[in-house]
Amino acid sequence: MRIFVAELTDTDPGATHEDDWLGTDPQAACTLAADLDRAAWHRPNALDTTVRLGFGAVPGPMAALIHLTEVLVHGTDLALATAQTHFIDEEACRELLTIMQGMDFDPFRRPGMFASAVATSDDAPAHRRLMAFLGRDLAHF
Repeated sequence: MRIFVAELTDTDPGATHEDDWLGTDPQAACTLAADLDRAAWHRPNALDTTVRLGFGAVPGPMAALIHLTEVLVHGTDLALATAQTHFIDEEACRELLTIMQGMDFDPFRRPGMFASAVATSDDAPAHRRLMAFLGRDLAHF
């Protein structure tokens, strides 16, 4: 979140992607990052910004979709890994999956981003269908 904030506000993030952003108080660090992130995306003309990511510059709307994917998918990863599925937003997962299925998603399946889709049932919860589409094998959850 802090890197997106820096890109949206043309400021220095203060650390790199691989650094420890949580420190000794992960909850406070995450709350601060979320507050800054929310404010940055709500700035006038935020979607008119070009955001530089590790694989190149993308227009604001695509950056917003990528960022939503980061937050929602990794949040779902954490909820599943810690058996806290009540925190998963099924409607957001359903909407993101619909958007992704309507895109040419193959360019995002390069190594390090997303794997090939994993089979899952059509009646599985939205979060499971989203994660399977992104190549997550949820057999152990």
